[in-house]
Amino acid sequence: MNRERLKASRRRFLTSIGATAAMLPFLRSLPGYAQGQSNSKLILMFSGNGRIRHLWGADDTSGSLAFRQNLAPLQPHAQHITITEGVRNYAAPQIGGTHEGGMISLFTGSSEGSQSGGPSGYPSIDTIFMANNGGGTARNDSLYQQIVAVLNTAENAGPQNRCIFDGAGVPRDPLRSSWEVMEQYMAGAVENMTGSGMEVSAQDAANAQLFQSLIGQMDAVMPKLCNEDRIRLEGMQDALNKAAQGIDRVSCELPTLPPKPQVQSWEKIWAPPAASIDLSQSMHWYRERSRLAIDLLVAALACGVTRSGVLQYDQAASNAQAVGQSLDHHNSSHGVPGLYAFIERVSGDASNNYMQICYDHQKDPKPEMLTQYAQVWNELSAWENYYAEEFAYLVAQLSDHGVLDDTAVVWGSEIDSGQGHQHYDMPFVIASGANLRFQRGKVVRFPISYDANNADGCIQTDGPSPSHNDFLRTVLEGVGVSVDKVGSTTATNIATSEVTTLNQGLLTSLLT
Repeated sequence: MNRERLKASRRRFLTSIGATAAMLPFLRSLPGYAQGQSNSKLILMFSGNGRIRHLWGADDTSGSLAFRQNLAPLQPHAQHITITEGVRNYAAPQIGGTHEGGMISLFTGSSEGSQSGGPSGYPSIDTIFMANNGGGTARNDSLYQQIVAVLNTAENAGPQNRCIFDGAGVPRDPLRSSWEVMEQYMAGAVENMTGSGMEVSAQDAANAQLFQSLIGQMDAVMPKLCNEDRIRLEGMQDALNKAAQGIDRVSCELPTLPPKPQVQSWEKIWAPPAASIDLSQSMHWYRERSRLAIDLLVAALACGVTRSGVLQYDQAASNAQAVGQSLDHHNSSHGVPGLYAFIERVSGDASNNYMQICYDHQKDPKPEMLTQYAQVWNELSAWENYYAEEFAYLVAQLSDHGVLDDTAVVWGSEIDSGQGHQHYDMPFVIASGANLRFQRGKVVRFPISYDANNADGCIQTDGPSPSHNDFLRTVLEGVGVSVDKVGSTTATNIATSEVTTLNQGLLTSLLT
């Protein structure tokens, strides 16, 4: 070995170490530099009254997602999206089914709630997530916001209005206006925000250039080093790259709120200003409130106030009414054909308690159905498109503020079929970033099983639907939180009542 060359290489290496070591206090102050601390974030989103299956969802036969009509606003974000088919909510019917059971169990997996309200007995997964991964934030609870469409005191306090529960399983009260968020949630946390604001963007740009210069110098030195020194320098480059990712991408800035309205003591500042919603307008009050809620949530995540948030649009059995429609959202959903209008039945396996095998045609209804139900499907599509637009806006804001890579967004509803109050094929959309374990850009399909041992009982394939309890647990796995179970332990095999603690098919299909 040439000793003089080795000395020269080590001098260059030590020079690089010296320059880097001098910057360590600066590097450690940057978001994303700290080692061993997860930055994962979790958002839950709710909209009510199920889905129109043949207009909702996506096809992935071409190798990438092609969204159907009612999810078309998600197309620009296809590389971040996962859609599930066949996840069954076994817990909701044990509460009594319908909207209340679906709402209580949606993010808790609990089968122990009551249609009259009260505790669920189990926390929602945002609460579990914050208890296990909420360190380093100003708040230890998620930012729970409800975008209210109808002011109804009885319903606003009812079980169909709560999908989020604390550690003791007690329903939490959502914040219903941007002013409440600032005064009740952000108060005391704003001064502790840790992200970079727009006012320091010029300094961030200068810092980013410095990082690139240092990394470039290291690249130039690398070929001249021995293997041992090269490994050390590569480790430093990795640290610099991680710090650089946080410096010029995360943007922490509070949105500008409109003036707070002056109301009487018996009024509510979150009361809707009109009886109906114009879903076609880009700047209608319902959309403006939604965008403010999203902007506040993204700011709370980017600024280190919390790692979790919830966006709840109105409530289960939503009675919000759109301009030009004769029925509200809930009652419109009852105008669609029932589930079994789509089912083709053939003889099943009696020895396995499946008297019939069912083939589900919700995604390809008969031509006469398309004609008969065209009007109600068109009216419901206006709602579904609206919520897809808001979901797309949320994903775009997370990306623009530099936090999407560490964030998972889970969008669900309390039922799968509005007409029949069923929970066989629960609609879930997941948007997630590159730093999380979710597989993206695909539809994850599971067998769809229906109730056995009755006149309509049948199963589509030999396997039962996976429980949405396991889906919720898998979501937590995807954001770095491992738990033994979520919610009640429910039977996942409707033929044998065999209890399964975790469906491995969910893990392998949804996670990498």
